[in-house]
Amino acid sequence: MAERYGSVELDNKGSVARDHLALERTFLAWLRTSLSFASIGIAVTQLFRLNTSLSTPANPSDVHLRHVGKPLGATFIGVSIVILLIGFHRYFESQHYVIRGKFPASRGSVVVVSMIAAALIVTSLVVILAVAPKAIER
Repeated sequence: MAERYGSVELDNKGSVARDHLALERTFLAWLRTSLSFASIGIAVTQLFRLNTSLSTPANPSDVHLRHVGKPLGATFIGVSIVILLIGFHRYFESQHYVIRGKFPASRGSVVVVSMIAAALIVTSLVVILAVAPKAIER
C-alpha cells in the first residue's frame, strides 16, 4: 500500500504524460473544492458573528444564532478536510491503476461528496430558517 504513495518515473510513450497531467489537474480540482468549502465555513462563522454583533444583545435569538454559526462553520471546514483526503486518495489510486494500464471509475467518491454537499446545503437551510426567522424578515 505504501508503494502507491512513492515517486514514480515513467517512459513518455503514447499518452503517459497527458494522463498523469490530467490526474494532477483532477487533484487540483479536488483541492479547489476543498478550499471552497473551507472558505464557506469561515464565511458562515464570520457572518453569524457579524450578524449578532450588529444587533442588540438583549435579543435572545441573536445569542442562539451566534452559538449555531460556529458549529455550522466548523462542519464546513471539517468537510473541507474530508474532501481533500478523498482527492488525495483518489489521485494516488488513479495513478496506481493508470501505471498498470487500467482506470477505475470514480463513482464512490463522486457519490460521497455529492451526498455530503447536499446534506450541508439542507442543514444550512434548516439552520437559517429555524434559528433566525425574525432576522430573515428584517
